[in-house]
Amino acid sequence: MHQEKKYLNIACGSTFINDDVWTNIDFTSNSPSIKKADILNGMPFKDNEFDVIYSSHFIEHIPKEDVTSFLKDVFRILKPGGLFRVISPDLEFLNLEYVSQYKNKNYLKANFITSLILDQCVRTRSGGQLQKDLESIHASNNNEMINYVKALIGPDTFKDIELGRESFFNKVLRKIKQDPKFLLNIIFMIRVMVVSAFLPKSFKNLNISNVSLGEKHQWLYDFNSMFEALKEAKFATIKRTEFDKTNYQNYIFENLDVNNGLPRKGTHQLFIEAIKKL
Repeated sequence: MHQEKKYLNIACGSTFINDDVWTNIDFTSNSPSIKKADILNGMPFKDNEFDVIYSSHFIEHIPKEDVTSFLKDVFRILKPGGLFRVISPDLEFLNLEYVSQYKNKNYLKANFITSLILDQCVRTRSGGQLQKDLESIHASNNNEMINYVKALIGPDTFKDIELGRESFFNKVLRKIKQDPKFLLNIIFMIRVMVVSAFLPKSFKNLNISNVSLGEKHQWLYDFNSMFEALKEAKFATIKRTEFDKTNYQNYIFENLDVNNGLPRKGTHQLFIEAIKKL
């Protein structure tokens, strides 16, 4: 009897495939197609369950000390011979891009790369410096820079800014509908603001963050550091791939990684696939 393939999309957010093959999980759900799961405390699946596991732009949000346990849990629920596809910002690419733009005296582009690398690691307010830079670039009508940013981090980069005429209430409501985790972010931020109101300003500036949950990057990876993390979790045949290619038997990621023939989240991404040995 032919056994149906099973694929898993971890921390899918609003990007998922709704069919009988894919299982989509996240911390919260805004769709019957997304199952709620406490991803970092043992995923609710049996050993050797999935043929393919996919994780896009999630691993950089995991505290570095928890990455190994997360990858071992992925390994546990992946079938022998199964494939794990993991995507994150590519630190090597970003560093080389910064050096190239700086040497060519393209300082506006180099400064944007600096924000892209650093801001999500250090910001203390939602949106941070990166959001300010995006708004400034969008308002500048500098088409060269706008197209550069879209190529770098995705064609939909300025979508929220272009929707900026929405009322604040409608904007919040839309975000909650798109991703219920946003409501948790609001509750968390309100709690932080209430507690921090009683603290000295100098202490707050150094120690209190009003950034929403899941917004900050906890670490950034290049191929070597991701390779070592996957190797520690016992994965084998660890290879770099591209947004529109795979080492799997057929390309099943188009609706996840491609937007009008381009990488959905731009050229700054690192795509890696690893196999669980038979």
